[in-house]
Amino acid sequence: MRLPTLDVEKYNGSTDFDRWLKEIERKFDSVSLNNNEKLLYLPNLLTGKAKRKYNELDACDLESYDKLTAALKTRLGFNHSDIIRSAVNLNIKNI
Repeated sequence: MRLPTLDVEKYNGSTDFDRWLKEIERKFDSVSLNNNEKLLYLPNLLTGKAKRKYNELDACDLESYDKLTAALKTRLGFNHSDIIRSAVNLNIKNI
């Protein structure tokens, strides 16, 4: 199966996954990809930490696009402590 070429930014795990995923899903929808095609496409858009987290997923997490995105959100989603830590690190660098 040949998937269309999309002009999208790859995700490395260092920014907000939910925001990135919403942008990717808009791109997917613009070319009418179904969930099976999205399931094939998404892993190729992951690099660095995000790709490592993907490679650690259980086989059941890879059964569908919805399961895959839910598993990645759990592993890559930012929580409040991550946001605070990032803000503190940024402030320290700017001192």
